[in-house]
Amino acid sequence: MVPARGTAGDPTPGGATGGGAVLEVYNANGSGEKATVQLPASGWSAYDDRPTPRGYKYRSASSSDAITRVIVRGNLLRIRGGRASWPYALDQAPQVQVAVRFTIGKGFRWCASTPAKSSGSSGTASNDRVDRFVGARNTSAPAVCPTVP
Repeated sequence: MVPARGTAGDPTPGGATGGGAVLEVYNANGSGEKATVQLPASGWSAYDDRPTPRGYKYRSASSSDAITRVIVRGNLLRIRGGRASWPYALDQAPQVQVAVRFTIGKGFRWCASTPAKSSGSSGTASNDRVDRFVGARNTSAPAVCPTVP
């Protein structure tokens, strides 16, 4: 369920705490690597105008932003971005475990953490190297968000 309009979790300009969102991507294995992307309230809108909307969507002001689109609806969180402005550099290998923390408004948070995908006899080597990290699919959500460096 998504947060109601006007509550601490509302990311829209009408949100109780100014809205917006923050995406943090970081190495959950303790290397200290971290990238933070701010998604301003001006880019957010609700799917409908009910007290508890069906969801929220974000569209960046520029197609070259680190994050260009976000959809938050029910149990779905879809984030689109990347490109040259993406701040998380895969310049150290191995990552071992990468985590994502996404907070909308000031009080609604999703967390995910995944180890590198294993591929046959090479283990994780082909999916966890400089300039490449492929996470294992269908990893359960952590009971507690991994500590942010």
